[in-house]
Amino acid sequence: MDGVPALLFVIGLAVAIAISVVLLRLSGNRLAINLGLYATALALQAVALLLVPSMSFVYLRGAIDIDVADFYASPMATLFPLAAIVAFAVADGIMVAKRFWKA
Repeated sequence: MDGVPALLFVIGLAVAIAISVVLLRLSGNRLAINLGLYATALALQAVALLLVPSMSFVYLRGAIDIDVADFYASPMATLFPLAAIVAFAVADGIMVAKRFWKA
């Protein structure tokens, strides 16, 4: 049970990459559509990277070893999902802007 939140974060990374690929395929030359797709992609990526692992940690906290639970609850462990969300936001924003200006 100790590795479930970390495993879900790794799965969330794969899901976030898939969301970025779908965003790349759907983006075009309309600004409103691109901004809507970008906002939807960011919301889904935040759920996949932050909400699902955090909820699994809260649910499984009693079954996780106390030292591992302290690591997951530390601010440093929260930094990884937040950094990933910022990285995906910047990358997706650049991709959408590039596709918008190309079209």
